[in-house]
Amino acid sequence: MRPGVRTVLCGAAVVSAFAVLAVFNSGGYRYGASDQAFYVPAIMRHVDPNLFPRDRVLIAVQDDLLLINSLLATIVRTTSLSLAQVLFGAYLLMLLAVAGAGWLFGRALLETRWAAVALVLAMSIRHRVPKTGVNTLEHYFHPRMVAFALGTAGLAALVRGRTWIAFALAMGAGVVHPTTGIWFAIVIGGGALMVFPEQRRRWLLVVFAGVVAAAGGLYAGALADRLVVMDSEWLQSLATKDYLFPNQWSASTWLQHALYMSVIAISVRARRRLRLAGRGEHALIAGLVVMLVVFGAALPFVSARIALAVQLQVSRAMWLFDLVAVTYAIWWVVEAPWGGDRRVVARRWAVAVVAAGALARGSYVMFVEKAGAPPVRVDLARDAWRDAMDWLRGQPVDVHVLADPGHAWRYGSSVRIAAGRDVFLEEVKDAAIGMYSRDVAMRVLARTRATGDFTQITADHARALAGEFDLHYLVTEATLQLPLAYENAGFRIYRLR
Repeated sequence: MRPGVRTVLCGAAVVSAFAVLAVFNSGGYRYGASDQAFYVPAIMRHVDPNLFPRDRVLIAVQDDLLLINSLLATIVRTTSLSLAQVLFGAYLLMLLAVAGAGWLFGRALLETRWAAVALVLAMSIRHRVPKTGVNTLEHYFHPRMVAFALGTAGLAALVRGRTWIAFALAMGAGVVHPTTGIWFAIVIGGGALMVFPEQRRRWLLVVFAGVVAAAGGLYAGALADRLVVMDSEWLQSLATKDYLFPNQWSASTWLQHALYMSVIAISVRARRRLRLAGRGEHALIAGLVVMLVVFGAALPFVSARIALAVQLQVSRAMWLFDLVAVTYAIWWVVEAPWGGDRRVVARRWAVAVVAAGALARGSYVMFVEKAGAPPVRVDLARDAWRDAMDWLRGQPVDVHVLADPGHAWRYGSSVRIAAGRDVFLEEVKDAAIGMYSRDVAMRVLARTRATGDFTQITADHARALAGEFDLHYLVTEATLQLPLAYENAGFRIYRLR
């Protein structure tokens, strides 16, 4: 077999193994889950502008910051594919991008292909970066993961000294998902500025251009509504989003993040002693130090509850430290100075241990924690909730639905996704969007207070809500003295008008 063909086959095998392990470690692919409670309706609105006449104000607050939603909507409009099918294809490409970026970063920072393979496999082990609201993998398509892949490829380019390619990739990450790309841009720009003096003049011009652009935004008033202090009511609507405020981290959370720093510091010192760290690696570390300085400088503004500082979600910069720390951990496991002729065999066994660990953990998640669930569900589950939503989808496009505020996580999908109709309140994602707009936050807070305990809702309460908020239908598991419009084995839909 030709070396080129063998390389392609090996690469395909690694990517395939990563994809399977990633799906298992995430508990299976799920359309419409979690953050897709926002992204899917945003895409649906681009496909059909008539949708969500009441909720479009809420959706637009975050959608206006993203270009990828309109791109995906264009694909849906110009093909015969459903949105669920398009997003599954995007998810597969996302996994390919993450695996490819991991390989590039591993090959740039580590010495052997074995270590790069081990890093790709280790990246399939989904975990939460403490108190950041970030999972290192998602079980659905998320633009943040695409931005992470582009940024990681940018870090690989930085380590290889290709600074302008690195910065271009970071800018691309920022276009896909601004609050992910910005942290890669700071690490790459800061590292290049500190370590490559021959390029310093050009990088200072880039920094100057960024400062001018920010000043222009301030002068034009584009950031005026983000440079305000969040008042107590606005903050109350974000009470469950504790990851937004790193100044309130507990000692244990700080210790977990300090572990990242310790692994990186010990590893860099060892690699310098072994003369393995080149200028590109020094640039990476310098960029991380710059990021730490920026993180520390942002904390007083977060503590003061300046809206823009909170909205940038600076805590998510810790995702980069997680990546670098994992990479160095792989170096210790796979490339630590094994002795003599046994080095290659030892590396193979080390990669096998990483693969076995990822498989064991993924098998537990998929077959124990998520026992009975299919590994891949391209569309919404065919259950009583889906059946009720299908009935609502057949109603006029301007109907307004009242459902349990926790329906998205309780039943697996939101009314906006499953029925394509406006919903009174979806507590998780609506509150998250409220971070970007006080008006939306006040809407969420008012509706949360008006609903009260949904499990105790009465017919009179539902009618009062309908009169105040122009509601048409109530979806519930309870039996109420209201006109019944539709019923199945799990849910009743009552007319409120």
